[in-house]
Amino acid sequence: MLYPIHLINARGDILPRKNIYLLNLAQADNHDANRIRSRRDSHPYIKKHNAFKIAEKNFLQRLSEQKEKYNLSLQTSNKINKYRLDLFAAEKKYLFYREYVDLDYDAELEFEIANLQLKKIPKIISENESTINHRHAKELELEIHALKRVIPIEIEKIIPINSILGFLVPGLGQLLNKQYKRAIIFFVGTLFIYFVILPCIVGCFRVTNELIKTLLILTGIVIVFFSFRDSYKSEKNEMNGARIIDEF
Repeated sequence: MLYPIHLINARGDILPRKNIYLLNLAQADNHDANRIRSRRDSHPYIKKHNAFKIAEKNFLQRLSEQKEKYNLSLQTSNKINKYRLDLFAAEKKYLFYREYVDLDYDAELEFEIANLQLKKIPKIISENESTINHRHAKELELEIHALKRVIPIEIEKIIPINSILGFLVPGLGQLLNKQYKRAIIFFVGTLFIYFVILPCIVGCFRVTNELIKTLLILTGIVIVFFSFRDSYKSEKNEMNGARIIDEF
């Protein structure tokens, strides 16, 4: 079975699939799965989803143009402007994505985020639009973060390619996974490996103590191992339904 029948979000909750194409693959034996994959583009769900992605692309393009015009009309400070623009966009996104909530979990996430913003942003902006309520702003940030942990993701990927590509470069797997904070930490390890450990091993630096050399080699192996394990776990969880979140 290439795909699990159910999804597991970042909290560990089990949820049903919305992607009927992937659900059919998960329920099929090898012979039927090959037949379904060979007819992927004609699958009813794929046709609906492709239509949604085209509609979404056009919608986001129009929204970008509308936000530019709206931004020119704003008379408030830059910080207030950001929230006014977010509120303006949320109104449009709420109406657009609610039509696709049952089709796609990404659409559901965008809908729920827009719904949150419609409720919270008016509380963030003061009545005279001169100050920001930082408590409500933090609450909005935390609730959006929580939504990403609750609402799963469905992807067709079955091989953790990012982890494989980043095996010899600690941090690259995290970067490809868009885990930028973790990537920075492991990239420091990469610099240590290639500019300290390897030069010591090949003799660029004079390190005659075999114990130190052994410790350096073990340190490099540990960095590579933990970087690969970290990116692989995140990617594997994503394939099972958990969104990758950029956090430590």
